[in-house]
Amino acid sequence: SGAAFPNIGALIVISAPAFLAIWLLRIISRQLHANIAEMHDARDRVVMAQTFLALLDHGKVTPEDRVLILHSLFRPSTIGGADDSTPPHWFELLMERVKSPRSSAG
Repeated sequence: SGAAFPNIGALIVISAPAFLAIWLLRIISRQLHANIAEMHDARDRVVMAQTFLALLDHGKVTPEDRVLILHSLFRPSTIGGADDSTPPHWFELLMERVKSPRSSAG
């Protein structure tokens, strides 16, 4: 008349597909977020290029301005993958804070 143990097989059958679905949704959402960020970056670059070409047509671009505009047009993309590393533990942060004043004083 003891308590019955839960059926582990049924638990695995239910939890494995749920875990897989959550994992796939996480991957898809990360890809969607990266694509949206790249779309916004590309849209900004199109606007900069069109502005640059319009200014060139009117002769309002100095050589210094041309360098600044071309550097911002051809800058490396700041869009990267999400960092999946775990955040630092509070104790690690505390130990770094305690160690830093001693190392700078000596």
